[in-house]
Amino acid sequence: MRFFLVAAALSISSAGQAQETIVRVQNFDRAIADYAAPAVRHSAERTMADTTVARLWGLPVDTPIEEVLIGAGATKVRLVKLTAARPAVPIARIAVTDIANQRERLLDRLVSDLQIVRRPTEGTTRAMIVAEGNSRLELFERGAKRMTERELKDFTAKGRFSTWTRFNNKLTGTVVWRPDGGAHVKWNQGSLDEAGTWTIRGDAVCTAWFRLREGKELCVQHYRLFGDTTQSFRADGTPDGIHTWKPAGILE
Repeated sequence: MRFFLVAAALSISSAGQAQETIVRVQNFDRAIADYAAPAVRHSAERTMADTTVARLWGLPVDTPIEEVLIGAGATKVRLVKLTAARPAVPIARIAVTDIANQRERLLDRLVSDLQIVRRPTEGTTRAMIVAEGNSRLELFERGAKRMTERELKDFTAKGRFSTWTRFNNKLTGTVVWRPDGGAHVKWNQGSLDEAGTWTIRGDAVCTAWFRLREGKELCVQHYRLFGDTTQSFRADGTPDGIHTWKPAGILE
């Protein structure tokens, strides 16, 4: 009997894709021991509930949680524990212009770096949270637009190298898009290190890996955040990741 479990849910993606079990726990050590020495184990990370976890337990999406990712092969387990503290709530939201320059001036006060935020009243914005004494301010700029096909082609004409972070910091790694359409991805967690292809289709960049996703293509749209940093979203609006780009290189 797993007496330390509070709730569990099984989430299975479309045919051929990875299976993920999300388990709410009260004690990580006892929960990890119950899963019989998984091949991959991550240390606990402090983050915020994503839409899946929030929907599962009826929580706000900004609920602070800790999580551990374990598993091997196509089956993954996310152990999730609620934390007591709640994040500081911004005391005000202020519209600004040229938010990238504002970010440079306020780097030492950044609490949450620039991200794409969609709101009913302002539409798609670039927003960040900065410290104001013991309080917080959210600064945002309206009118964030995804990169067009022309912008993507210009941006990637000589290839690109990226360090990237999946949404809520659940996965990090590096990827290369080479000018000839070849690609290479490497994860910092686990052992994924493989080749594939990339191409631009309309206003999206599509990648396919020889083993990952069984070779099926995934297309994402990119928004410029600042400099050569972009945030990507899947076609259904699901956040995909944040990328810091450099000229093309090779993976070490």
